[in-house]
Amino acid sequence: MLEIWETAGGAYIANSSPLPADCQNGIEDVRCTVVEPGEHGGDQGAMQFAVMDRFEWTPRAKDMVRKQLKWKLTSEVP
Repeated sequence: MLEIWETAGGAYIANSSPLPADCQNGIEDVRCTVVEPGEHGGDQGAMQFAVMDRFEWTPRAKDMVRKQLKWKLTSEVP
């Protein structure tokens, strides 16, 4: 399961965890990454890329952010 939360201060919390049926021996592996605006100079695109790095750019993550969050994951290369 992938989730992205935004705090009142503008930070993103990227959370990934297995579905309950995938938990082994009752242990759930939940992983969270906090992406602070100050870490990326307030650059929204850089923050979004950091979230995607956390999710390892999986097709499921890309689909989620494009369809549900309407993020445009593009970067201009000089």
